[in-house]
Amino acid sequence: MDKQKLNKATFWFLVGINFISLFLDIVTTNGASILEQSEFQNILLLAILYKLSNKLNEKWLM
Repeated sequence: MDKQKLNKATFWFLVGINFISLFLDIVTTNGASILEQSEFQNILLLAILYKLSNKLNEKWLM
């Protein structure tokens, strides 16, 4: 498996774990604000880091 596929698999694994944890937190706290949940913030951070790494990879390949 090449590095880019491994990065994508790792990214989606982490996002999946955070979604499950976020869902469980929302269910147990009876509708707390989603923006205040640390899992939601983790998902946003993962998405930003993933986009930045893709941009850097594109620059290095050019």
